[in-house]
Amino acid sequence: MWKGPIVEEVRKHHLEIEAKCEHDFDKLFEKAIQTQTKLAKRLISKPAAKLQPEPTISESRS
Repeated sequence: MWKGPIVEEVRKHHLEIEAKCEHDFDKLFEKAIQTQTKLAKRLISKPAAKLQPEPTISESRS
């Protein structure tokens, strides 16, 4: 298991949030969705990767 000050801080906050949600996954999930919605403008999405077309049979033979 990873150890370090940042990891320990994240775990501490996770446990605090989990306790506030009474260790109920449905409540935890709802809180996550609410937070995501509230902070949507601050979230960064990774752009979709550009897919390369697969070579056709004739291209692969040359």
